[in-house]
Amino acid sequence: MLTEREINKNWNEIKGALRNLWRDLTIDEMEKGRENLFELTNTVQKKYGESKQEINRKLHQLLDSFDNDTDKGNDPDISSYHRSPL
Repeated sequence: MLTEREINKNWNEIKGALRNLWRDLTIDEMEKGRENLFELTNTVQKKYGESKQEINRKLHQLLDSFDNDTDKGNDPDISSYHRSPL
């Protein structure tokens, strides 16, 4: 799992990946979620009707795709932004 520092370092790419998952999230909602993933989970649940368990699974997979240890098995020519966390 990424540290807060790593999330901040990769935030622009993470926002793009979040947008790939949930197109209707606003920039403001994503920024609030940057500080509080619980709030982001609640927002996604209200907008999309997904279960918290499913949202958390997707978020963990998405964030893991930015982890350097996880990246070792990925094609280096594919940026994290273009990866599908599913």
